[in-house]
Amino acid sequence: MPTKNKPDNLLQFPAIHSNPPINEDQVRQKIKDYKDSYSTELAEIIWENVLGEMARAGCDFDSDMEKYFPSMVLIFESIKSLHLLTMNEKHQLQEYADNNVLIMDNTDPGVFAGGMIRKKSKETIDIDEDLD
Repeated sequence: MPTKNKPDNLLQFPAIHSNPPINEDQVRQKIKDYKDSYSTELAEIIWENVLGEMARAGCDFDSDMEKYFPSMVLIFESIKSLHLLTMNEKHQLQEYADNNVLIMDNTDPGVFAGGMIRKKSKETIDIDEDLD
């Protein structure tokens, strides 16, 4: 039966999705969530390949998974952190890398070398005041 404002030859489809308007902060958060989700998926793929290659090289992670798992997670999070960094997104490992990785000077442009900074212990072996 036609209604006052609707012709009788139109079908009314149910509203399955409700997409209310969102503000700029919500759009920014959705983009951030998407980037995080994408980085997680990419890191999982690369991480599985890295661990697979290490297993092929003779690493037996199953022998003591509790011992190896924290380092395995760091590999995953490092991959994710690097990918997020390329999209100007933050990850907690980025600050750690900035503070703990030394980049060595190299004469070849575009070629970098480096490694972990080895911090000297501030502890003394003997704190006997008479030894000065």
